[in-house]
Amino acid sequence: MPVDPEKLVKITDVEQLKKNAERLDDKELAHRCFKRLVELRLPVGTAISDVELDCWRAVEAAEQARSELTGRRLPLNRTRKKIKKDGIVETAAYCAGKREFLSGFNLLAEWGHLELTFEFVALKYPEKFPSEVREVARDKLLKAGLAEERLPNSL
Repeated sequence: MPVDPEKLVKITDVEQLKKNAERLDDKELAHRCFKRLVELRLPVGTAISDVELDCWRAVEAAEQARSELTGRRLPLNRTRKKIKKDGIVETAAYCAGKREFLSGFNLLAEWGHLELTFEFVALKYPEKFPSEVREVARDKLLKAGLAEERLPNSL
């Protein structure tokens, strides 16, 4: 019986399962493990809204992709400083609203996780982000290859 990464609670167990999935070329399981690692690294013990939680997922996903690329845990220091200064949703709006593709977005696009970007979050919660940010985010997601029908709550 295959192991379900959703039932694992230790990061090291999920990391090992992901390595095994990659070794066996099981892309679907590796994808699920990636998402589980993101979930396990989310801030716990704080009451935050759904939009804030999805924004934190985007940060953790970009850090996870960066860590897998480099082989060591590397936090997004500038992003985290901006979050501390301006807040998570404001930082997401700033990043999603930039016309250029930022490194976190590029990494998640390359890894096939566009649904874990600030841009996706901006479209998912249109009431929390200005229309200009949503327009830029939509354009970036489409340019990165996300199908129109997979866009959340589009403009």
